[in-house]
Order: sequence, then C-alpha cells, then structure tokens
Amino acid sequence: LPLTSYGQDKLSGEHYARLAHRVHHVPSAGLRFFNVYGPGQDPSSPYSGVISRFIDAATAGTPVTVFGDGEQSRDFIFVQDIVRLLGLSMEKLEGRQLVFNGATGAKTTLLQ
Repeated sequence: LPLTSYGQDKLSGEHYARLAHRVHHVPSAGLRFFNVYGPGQDPSSPYSGVISRFIDAATAGTPVTVFGDGEQSRDFIFVQDIVRLLGLSMEKLEGRQLVFNGATGAKTTLLQ
C-alpha cells in the first residue's frame, strides 16, 4: 500500500506491465531503484541524493549539512550495481513479467 503519490505511480506502472504480459505476452521488468549514487550525479538537482550533496560540500571545503540527528537510514546502492541489475533482469525475463528491487539490503545512517 503506497504511502505517496510517487509510490502509487510506480506501483501502477508495475500493474500495467503485468497486464500487458498477461494479455499480450509482453515480457517486462519492474525495477525499484533505492538510493542510487555515483559519478556524474548533479548535487544541485532536487532529485539528487544526499551522497552527491555530501561529496560536493566536502570537495568544496564547506560543512556537510545533516538534518535531524543523522540517524535516518537509507539503503544506498552504487550506480554500477544498478547497471548490473539492468543486465541481469533482462537475462532473467525469459518471457515473464518480474519485479526487482535495486537495493543492497544494508541499512546505512546519514552519519555513517
């Protein structure tokens, strides 16, 4: 049960893909990316994650801003791991409709 309209939109896309597979036999993969980070990420983008912002501040010699107590946790995943997931998901489809989480399974706090 999604808690946001963003989550509902993502789930709706998965339902449409499932329906296309059931009715028209279109293979598809639903990919749920968690907190992706890596080179080339624009720290000024509103969609940029905290890691690129932290790196930008650190390389500029400015303080890193952490809101709250810093114990908020996320599942961060490196962009190369997401690229590997994309390839593996295409290999595993074999005419099916599948959903994959792009995550590490590791909880990391902002202070870490």
